[in-house]
Amino acid sequence: MTLTIADTRVIQPIELIERSDEIYQTTPYLIELGIVGRSLDLYQLLFSANVTNTVVKLGSALGIVYLILQGGGSTAIYCDFSDAPLLFPQYNPNILITPPDVLVKIDLTIWYRLAS
Repeated sequence: MTLTIADTRVIQPIELIERSDEIYQTTPYLIELGIVGRSLDLYQLLFSANVTNTVVKLGSALGIVYLILQGGGSTAIYCDFSDAPLLFPQYNPNILITPPDVLVKIDLTIWYRLAS
């Protein structure tokens, strides 16, 4: 399913990829988003967790972290970068979810596009 966002600077709307995951984890969980060699533009992100100290890191396979979200109990975080999309360079962008050592329920939805 794609999400279309109106952009007044261009005639064509931007087609975004939507990725939703519901995760029950006690150990780190990796979500691979991109294709090696293509950059990724992150437009929106929705994150919720039910346990304190759940951490979501958006970064690259090279270990570079660009955005860190940390849940604090029943937390929902919404980030909107539509006016200035967060750009991940061409090094296999991914999301790493690091729960504490207890079972965590995490809902994560992101809207992004792969740049050429």
